[in-house]
Amino acid sequence: MTEKLRLSATPSLAARVIGVVAGLIFVVVGIAFAALPLLADGWLRHLTGNDSASCGGLQGLPPDALPPELRDCANLPSLGPADPGLGPIRFVGLIGLPFALIGLYLIIRVLRTAAWLDGTKLQLRHAFTTRQANLATAEVSIDLITRRTTDDGHPVIRQVPTLIARDADASTPIRLPLLLPVTELRALADAIATGRTTEGRDHDARRVADQLRATADSPLAHRS
Repeated sequence: MTEKLRLSATPSLAARVIGVVAGLIFVVVGIAFAALPLLADGWLRHLTGNDSASCGGLQGLPPDALPPELRDCANLPSLGPADPGLGPIRFVGLIGLPFALIGLYLIIRVLRTAAWLDGTKLQLRHAFTTRQANLATAEVSIDLITRRTTDDGHPVIRQVPTLIARDADASTPIRLPLLLPVTELRALADAIATGRTTEGRDHDARRVADQLRATADSPLAHRS
């Protein structure tokens, strides 16, 4: 039985740290933006003279029966129990929730992203989904795709050779960046060439496998 091979097409440690830190910043900013209006709502109502909630139960009493600082409550209409609903200030705080959700998504994505080669099946796991394609029968090609990568721990944007594979019954292809060690490139090439003929789409797939082997045999590939 062929051993399941975990591929190196996962974020590096530096990329994971950067992703988690960026996600935490979004989460903290989002939560703070959502929480501060809630905490400041009572203070703002008091500042604008609309703090009737602090006068609960005192409306309608004789002013002389109240302490000086609460005598204004006697002139306020009785509103019943304080309304816990969203006021305009609290509603502004909801803007922070999308930022917190974006931060959580960044953290989940950078921690869950992974890829495996199980026999001839290529599996890619993203934040919330896992897709796969059988490289021995799928339509495969190699294309340059703009991606954010890391170089000596620094994020950079570059054109990355990417393997694109789609099963006949799949609506969306899977994309695997080919910044991989030599052994993994050869394993992908072997999976693609498995059972292929020399005609039609199989011939095109064999050419892709040959490209992967040529990349693995290139001196530049041995730096991985």
